[in-house]
Amino acid sequence: MSKQKIIVAKNAGFCFGVNRAVKMAEKELKRKKLVYCLGALIHNPQVVQDLEQKGFKVVKKATEVPEGQKVLIRSHGVTKEIIEELRKREAKIIDATCPFVKRAQLVAEKFAKEGLQVIIFGDPEHAEVVGIKSYAGKNALVVRDERDLKGMGAFSKIGLLSQTTHKKENFQKLASALLAHTDDLHIINTICSDTAIKQAEAKELAKKVDLMLVIGGKESSNTKKLFQLSKKGCEKAYHIEVADEIKPQWLEGVEEVGIAAGASTPEKSIRAVVKKIKESI
Repeated sequence: MSKQKIIVAKNAGFCFGVNRAVKMAEKELKRKKLVYCLGALIHNPQVVQDLEQKGFKVVKKATEVPEGQKVLIRSHGVTKEIIEELRKREAKIIDATCPFVKRAQLVAEKFAKEGLQVIIFGDPEHAEVVGIKSYAGKNALVVRDERDLKGMGAFSKIGLLSQTTHKKENFQKLASALLAHTDDLHIINTICSDTAIKQAEAKELAKKVDLMLVIGGKESSNTKKLFQLSKKGCEKAYHIEVADEIKPQWLEGVEEVGIAAGASTPEKSIRAVVKKIKESI
């Protein structure tokens, strides 16, 4: 492995929304030693832990935020009901919801107001989707893929949108499948551009290397999808959170290593992985 080549995807790491949320959190922490956040700010344990050491307090419920205190809304967003509860408690809300997620919330709300059957393409348990659904009304449906449409009846009008981190090609498949359930299908693509770019880069890079490392939180939806795409192109692909997870045997006989990283992965994590690989030569 004397001439090992390491190729890092051009757009690996923090996306605009995550970078914005982290900067907002750090700015508030400088102003005040204690800032509350509903749920993890982003899906990266290392970043969240760093913020907690500076005074960031992650809570699970709005009722855990003392009245009148500052509370930062995480990048994935929260439900309408949570915002209402925080306002009742006179909390000072700092909204770090990713603009792409905010757009999806507004699209869902628009569809509902227009009387469409709202269908959200996404993971029903993901924080972002839970938040979006709250804007879409009680009759909104969350669909993982076209198989979930089995047994679903017909609707006069359907409004389709997506979790921001999903794959565009799968969104298109679902849209095609929905034509069997309505004659009036309204589609707004709410997949964020950064996600699409990262996925395309990982897909192409995986085809060219002997080993593919995808860095990001184990709970990160967009990182999981990068790993899935990488695995299709490169048999030897691994999803890691930190450099210490790299095993020496992974690098045996490898000439080219590809590195992709999720939207919540900081630059220092990517640098640490590159350093670890170089030290293993």
